[in-house]
Amino acid sequence: MRGVGIILILFISFSCDTENSFPVPEENYFVKFYGEEGDQEGVDFIVNTDGSVVMVGNTERSGVKKQIYVVKVDANGQVLWQLRMGLPDKDDFAKDVELHPDGRIVIAGETDMGPGNRDVYVKTITQEGFPLDSARAGLKLNTGSDSDEDVKSISFIEPADGYPAGFIVSGSTTSPNGNRDGLHIRFTDSPILRFGDPWKEITGNGNTEDVIVKIFQIVGYAPIGDQDRYYSFGYTNANGGNNSNDFRYWIVPLGKDGEPSNNGTELLDVVGSQLEDDILTSVIESPLQSGSGFILSGIATLTTGESRSFIVKLAKPLSINSPNLDILTQTYPTNLGIDVGGLLTVQSLVNEQFLMLSNDNQLPSQDSKLQSSNLALTKLKRDLTKEWSVPLIFGGEGDDFAGSVAELSDGRILISGTMTIGGGNDRGQKKMVLIKLNPEGKLTE
Repeated sequence: MRGVGIILILFISFSCDTENSFPVPEENYFVKFYGEEGDQEGVDFIVNTDGSVVMVGNTERSGVKKQIYVVKVDANGQVLWQLRMGLPDKDDFAKDVELHPDGRIVIAGETDMGPGNRDVYVKTITQEGFPLDSARAGLKLNTGSDSDEDVKSISFIEPADGYPAGFIVSGSTTSPNGNRDGLHIRFTDSPILRFGDPWKEITGNGNTEDVIVKIFQIVGYAPIGDQDRYYSFGYTNANGGNNSNDFRYWIVPLGKDGEPSNNGTELLDVVGSQLEDDILTSVIESPLQSGSGFILSGIATLTTGESRSFIVKLAKPLSINSPNLDILTQTYPTNLGIDVGGLLTVQSLVNEQFLMLSNDNQLPSQDSKLQSSNLALTKLKRDLTKEWSVPLIFGGEGDDFAGSVAELSDGRILISGTMTIGGGNDRGQKKMVLIKLNPEGKLTE
């Protein structure tokens, strides 16, 4: 067993199919599970101004297609409502949730329409859990066959350049050569309708693996050129050519119609290292008090298989043509283990610092021959170096997976994710989990 002794004993004593919590004052901290029959995983969450939380994830039950699972809880983690979404004869997956400026809940994910054919899925619901609108969108290759879309995030877009307000879904899609191209499908809002021409939906050359993780609209800054309307952040192996594993963070400005202004190659030579694969997983805007810019976080894997967190801070706005001026910070705050997978995300704090939630692969203990994945919480200073780290927030015999992290108004920390309880990965059940910690990342005062 891995070391969180008494916590683990409490976990195992719980029933796998009911919501449970530690018998402690809920206004201080808690660990709670959500879900019913089968497996549930936590992907992302939003926090409302009243302290309530809306979590999204996925659920899988025997004999039923995979569905998107949504739960709203109050500030103490008590369920207010929960629902499942998706087509009855298709598998659906949640990838991101955002809080609309008007209070609506916006969910982005995928619907598996068939082998090698996932479509983008966008859904809006009210704060009471009532469905409002939805849309599915799939692309086609120039051969006429369906392509495969992989969603990473959804961004709210203000009206500009003759376009109304709406959303841009970021991710990737299959290229004619069998690789991946960056994806940015735009939708109108109320009703949710997919844009057609002249909006461009793909960025990439078809010969490399290109993925867009997040898109930001540039508001309040005078564009450097007519092409400088949106920034797309992702990763690519364009430097190494076809089938190369030399992935780097990839930044491409988009014009008013979604057309790329360049191939994003200027920053490839100055961000990261040729001795590692850099996979971007999260992007946020740095608050003004921490110095305006963009925080790019992800996982750098060396040729030895050792992984570590890799964080880059870029200027805002970007100059692009002078890449050395765009890079404000590059740092590797923590090691993550061997062949680590999953999410690494960073969120800003009120006190000009940052929180980093990641998966850490733990080496086998004396009574376990299997390597396993746990959650780790790290607090970063303003310069993105490590202040402290909690290597094991909770643990069990199975893998635990990071979802999202946020700071509450009182300084406490909320974390969502997935925990395997009741046994190892082959015996236990996966449950959506929500954790409230004190400002030091602990389950105590």
